[in-house]
Amino acid sequence: MPSVSFDKETLESPLAEIVYPIRSVLTTEITGGVLLLAATVVAVAWANSPWGEFYFKLWETPLLLSVGEWETSIDLRALINEFLITIFFFAVGLDIKCEFVDGDLSTLRKASLPVIAAIGGMCVPALIYLTLNRGSVESQGWAIPIATDIVFVVAILTLFKSRISKALRAFVLAIAVVDDIGAVSVIAVVHSSGISPELLFFSALTF
Repeated sequence: MPSVSFDKETLESPLAEIVYPIRSVLTTEITGGVLLLAATVVAVAWANSPWGEFYFKLWETPLLLSVGEWETSIDLRALINEFLITIFFFAVGLDIKCEFVDGDLSTLRKASLPVIAAIGGMCVPALIYLTLNRGSVESQGWAIPIATDIVFVVAILTLFKSRISKALRAFVLAIAVVDDIGAVSVIAVVHSSGISPELLFFSALTF
C-alpha cells in the first residue's frame, strides 16, 4: 500500500479537523465497548416497542451465500452466532492462552482459581433459578442462566481498562471463558435432541 503524506495545509484544513478526531475515536478499544452497550440499549427498547415485530423479523432475514456452484442460505442471527462470535471467541482465546502460557495465569495455582470461580458461577445461578421456579414447567430451563455473556464482560473490561490491572483482567476473562464453555456443554447435553458421535469425532480431530 503506498504511503500517504500530508503537508501542513492539509493537516490544518477543515476536513482534517473532522476526519482525525473521528479516526482517533474509532481506533480506540473503548469505542467498541461503548457501541456494544449502546446497541444493547437500543435493541432492548426496540424489541419492547410497538415496532418489536419488525425487530424479530430483521434477525430472520435470509442471506444467500454462494461460491461457484455451491450455495447456502443463512439468516442474520445464525451469521452472527456461527461466524462473527466464533472469531470473537478465537481472539479472546488467544488472549487467555498468552496468560496461561506466560502471564498472570501461568502457574497451576493461579490458573485453578478462575476455574473454581467459574464452576461456582455456574452452580449458584442454576440453584437460584431452580429455587424460584420449583415445581413449574419453567424449572426445565435451569441450564440457561448459568452462562456468562462474555461479550459484555469484555466490553465492560474495555471501558475501565485504565483502572483495571492486567492480572484482574486476565482473571475475569478466564472465568468468563471457562463459564461459557461449561454452560454451552451443559446446554448441549441437557437440551439437545441427540448427540452425533460422528460429528463429535470430527470436532475432536479438528481440535
